[in-house]
Amino acid sequence: MDIDPNILVSIIVPTFNRSKYLEKTLKSVKNQSLQNWECIIVDDGSTDNTAAVVEKISGEDQRFQYYIRSKDFAKGACGARNYGFVKSRGKYIQWLDDDDLLSENKLELQVQKLEEADLKQFTTCDWDVYWEGKDFEPHNVIDDDEVLLPQDFFNSLVKRETYVPPHAYLIPRALAVLAGPWNIHLSINQDAEYFTRIILVSNGLVNTKGCRVLYGVHDGERISSSFNSKNLASLIYGYKLIQAHLKLKDVQAKSFMKWKLRKLLLLFGKSDKELIRNNKYLFIENGVYPSRYTYYITRYKIFKIVMPWYKRYFK
Repeated sequence: MDIDPNILVSIIVPTFNRSKYLEKTLKSVKNQSLQNWECIIVDDGSTDNTAAVVEKISGEDQRFQYYIRSKDFAKGACGARNYGFVKSRGKYIQWLDDDDLLSENKLELQVQKLEEADLKQFTTCDWDVYWEGKDFEPHNVIDDDEVLLPQDFFNSLVKRETYVPPHAYLIPRALAVLAGPWNIHLSINQDAEYFTRIILVSNGLVNTKGCRVLYGVHDGERISSSFNSKNLASLIYGYKLIQAHLKLKDVQAKSFMKWKLRKLLLLFGKSDKELIRNNKYLFIENGVYPSRYTYYITRYKIFKIVMPWYKRYFK
């Protein structure tokens, strides 16, 4: 299928003091086989040489557009994304963090997939974390010919014990409008809450074969890699919102909530007892009991010891 050359994809990149990674990310955009795109880089107040990196590449290619986040939009990645969306014009939206990478055919294949799909579907692809020298190991939440509706999507996340980074998706602009902006009150877990709203207003998620994305991992620089009380509060608030969104649409995803909240209890049950206790009804409602923390952590430690042995001798 030939793609209509007038179809525009908007790639929105929030950035803050990540110039050492940003250039490589923007090169993965510049190398796209699909030519009709705009890349909107929104600087959230960088004090490094981000401006110089972006001005160099935008001087060579005017499809790159550089903005300083407007003061009318909240500070942080979500505010920068929302500002970038306002500045965008594309039929399709590609969210991209400033240290992540797209395969050269990602936009072309995903636009082609969506042009053949239902108007209210969105798409994902294979992904993996990366660091220097790491081989690609594909992860996905969906099989090739499936259409995942909301309940299937959350069940698949649990079954595969995975997640989906935001840049694996390509979203029709119309879905992004229906779902609403990124939640500026979340410091972590924003993508899970945002894409819950996306899938709930969609007619399902489809897979695009033959392309992939890479998710950057750098020694604790990701917000999601730092565990503290502020981030725990944001995680809990995010899961409360997700549960509320699901209930509103009558989507049953208790296994997902139980899986996520049990992981939170294992991570924070000892260090942040008061915060866990103050939100105990969220945990209990989903079959996770903070009073059983010692039991959960003991079982988890036994599992970590036994599972490698089991895989070695019985698989």
